[in-house]
Amino acid sequence: MKEWHIDKLIPLLSRCGGIAMHYYNNPPVELKQDKSVVTAADKEIEQLLAQGFNRPEDNVYLIGEETILEHDADYFDAALKECCWIVDPIDGTAPYTNHIDSAWGISVAYMRNGIIEEGAFYFPALNKLIITDGATVWFCDSMVPGQSKLPHLVPFEFRYRPLGSGGMVSISQKMAKVGRLTFDDQVLAWSACLSSMTYLMEGRFPAYLAMLKLWDIAAGLAIIEHGNYCCRTADGKTLGLNITDGTFNLDFNAENCWRLEGHAVLASSETVMNELFDKIEI
Repeated sequence: MKEWHIDKLIPLLSRCGGIAMHYYNNPPVELKQDKSVVTAADKEIEQLLAQGFNRPEDNVYLIGEETILEHDADYFDAALKECCWIVDPIDGTAPYTNHIDSAWGISVAYMRNGIIEEGAFYFPALNKLIITDGATVWFCDSMVPGQSKLPHLVPFEFRYRPLGSGGMVSISQKMAKVGRLTFDDQVLAWSACLSSMTYLMEGRFPAYLAMLKLWDIAAGLAIIEHGNYCCRTADGKTLGLNITDGTFNLDFNAENCWRLEGHAVLASSETVMNELFDKIEI
């Protein structure tokens, strides 16, 4: 698939959701070399997506969490210059295996010439979809996994929450283990980038702090761009849609390739960003 067409992508995402729900009650689980969890659902979903997204003969490439080791530097060099799909078959695999419905989902982004253009989040256990379509972000809460019929979509409503309003700041597992946070607001540490970004955009969280890889955040960057949130890296650079601007490590031979250089702060406003920035130590 060389272009972003939501009428084709939505049924495909629904099929992926059907796979996730098929394994949900008892997913076969393995530990990867980095001690993170992978399930049969992760692998099967990415295999399905690869059928349309991994077609180098047509200048279409795939950067996916579960197939990243199958490709070489030439493949990735071409991917950054052509059409490329960035997928996380199940973001929040640990919550998925522990039946935390709101903390996992399927993430797909579309990139051309190293610039992310479109993105989608799908939460199969919640029947919930957020998907971009050019200048519009659509929302649905009735997308049944495995159903081919297109659901009813409405415009997504972005909301914003300040610090000190009773909300929680979401932090990634890595931040929880290596960071020191000195702000007053409560924190929620979980393995759920997709959910954290959604809750930020829904006005539940004032901010999200994380150390992430490209497939964790790519789709979210495409969506959050429409809401004018404030996104910066640890050194104060804007975290935007161009992944070749130095915010990600793109040394294809490095162990930390595809990872953000340092942590990122995604906030509901410039005010929240400024309040947090000096209260984070790594």
